[in-house]
Amino acid sequence: MTLGKYLKFVFLVISINLLLSVAISYLSYYYLKGILSNNAIIWDSTIEEAIVTILLVPIFETLIFQYYSYKIFLYITKDVTLTDSNKDWLFIICSSLVFSFMHSYNWLYRVNAFLGGITLNYSYLYFKKAKFYPYLSVVLIHLLYNLCVFLLKKYLA
Repeated sequence: MTLGKYLKFVFLVISINLLLSVAISYLSYYYLKGILSNNAIIWDSTIEEAIVTILLVPIFETLIFQYYSYKIFLYITKDVTLTDSNKDWLFIICSSLVFSFMHSYNWLYRVNAFLGGITLNYSYLYFKKAKFYPYLSVVLIHLLYNLCVFLLKKYLA
């Protein structure tokens, strides 16, 4: 995999996630009485929020919801007769559902997390098949996405 192809894919996934988040935020604000604003965590400082959301969350969530989740999924399905493509999509959906239920602020946030989970899990498999640092690649995607959301919230609010 070339660096250019890698960067294009990373940029594409981040762009898709941002567009989905903006659409869901629009829906929340204009049609659902701002339901997404009810999920705010109270942070002691902006620095604490930045360190946790931009750095720690991508590292640990990728470890749990892509790396270990995939290993567990492969173990559970080792004797299941499915095509590789069907196994991939089953992993993407199952892991995304678990990811969304860990983001339990409200139903709309779960929808957003589910859609984000799909792109992150797909990315993990994409980079795994390309043998191009799947864990680090997804951490980078998640980190950059969270950074964009953090900056948008801080400077557009």
